Amino acid sequence: MFDAGVISLAHGDGTRRPPPGALRAGVEALLDPALCAFDDYLFLQRFEALEDRVSQNFRQAGIPAESADNICIECGTTRLFGAFLHCAAEQGDLFLAAPTYYHSLPDWCACFGAELVCVPTSPHEAYKLTVPALEAWFEQNVATGRQRKPRGLFLFNPTQTGGLYSSAELSELARFIADNDLIVLADHVFASTEFPGSPPAAYLAAQDGMTDRVVTLGGVSKSHNLANIRIGWACGPRQLIEEMRRYSVSTIISVPRLNKIMALAALDDDRKFLNENAKECLRRVKLIQDCIAHWNTELHRHAPNFPGFRLVHRPRAGHSLLLSCDALKGCHWSGGKIRNNVDVTRFFLSEARVAVSPAFSSGLDGCEIRICFASVGLSETYFYSSETECRAVVDGVRSHLRKESALPIAATSFSNGNNAPEAPVNQMFLHGRTMIQEAMIERMLPAILKVVGPKEKNHDQATVHEGGT
Repeated sequence: MFDAGVISLAHGDGTRRPPPGALRAGVEALLDPALCAFDDYLFLQRFEALEDRVSQNFRQAGIPAESADNICIECGTTRLFGAFLHCAAEQGDLFLAAPTYYHSLPDWCACFGAELVCVPTSPHEAYKLTVPALEAWFEQNVATGRQRKPRGLFLFNPTQTGGLYSSAELSELARFIADNDLIVLADHVFASTEFPGSPPAAYLAAQDGMTDRVVTLGGVSKSHNLANIRIGWACGPRQLIEEMRRYSVSTIISVPRLNKIMALAALDDDRKFLNENAKECLRRVKLIQDCIAHWNTELHRHAPNFPGFRLVHRPRAGHSLLLSCDALKGCHWSGGKIRNNVDVTRFFLSEARVAVSPAFSSGLDGCEIRICFASVGLSETYFYSSETECRAVVDGVRSHLRKESALPIAATSFSNGNNAPEAPVNQMFLHGRTMIQEAMIERMLPAILKVVGPKEKNHDQATVHEGGT
């Protein structure tokens, strides 16, 4: 996906650069030795301002203070998964997850001697964990002795493909979790990416009886596009969070004070930045739906009996969607016969120079692929945000100089860039939309039509499946 000439619909980056206020806070911190001295071991010290802000966010989401006030900050959510597994799992423990889990999760479990088991769930439920699906799995596996009783669950809300659990769904899950004495790691890294018209993500830890059973993850990697400062946080039961902190300090102490300051500034930014990003992501989902409809129209004209393409479920948040490519199953191309989503990924990369993500790495072995749409054209947005960012940073430097010097400094206050000329948001994202359209209409569609051929001559099956989006 990094090769020249490839359009990547597989990148998991954010939509654009982070809020200018976060960049300003970082530059100001670099100049303030009392706040961010490079000659001091500040990473060994708690940064209470950020921990208090994170606790406040968790409490506002309905998580009780006895859980929300216990905070562990780590070098990204990857390290938090590791800390959780180290402290909460024993050798051979089973953990359950629904399809569309984060692709590295099986490896993380294996590193700590645990085993990940994927519970069959329904695409009609956006592959979310449900009580009926869990009960069926317990009956078929635990009751029969085929599997040991699981230690816990991994839950993603929003999910990796944009599904959202409702509070009612989480309430049902909470009763099942309590009845079966399970613990849960709930990843909310995509919170605050909910599309316009969708409710905010609900939190399992806010449900009755979950305070001592749920560790909740959050961060600014996806929502505020600060993935490269490597920071994430968790709240949960006091003893478990304290153990996770000890694990963090005794292994890799890796979150510099500067990163924490930037994360705090991002959390303190107003929601306009988040709302504009979510609005753009919804616009791209609709664009992809239109492209799929165009695929199906052209496909029907080219080969009337050939099955169509469709979204597996409607995303309501996040940065990617799940596309069913069952229509390609059985097709032959120069690389062989298409049997699964890994073959579909190889096909599009080779024949269309478009990178997509195989859903096999998220627990699905059909012909589904993930299309990651948020960061397409990301580098082209830099130009539009550069002036606002520079003004915010200059204002921060001037502010620092006013504190350090008695000399008057003439300056226009831009206050985190909010008074700087607004970047033209629609124009900022236009190139990304153009790239998505080029990838799907000018590259992927011709490749599809080439392997389909008239009258399905290159296809093993002639069954008509439901198409559309």
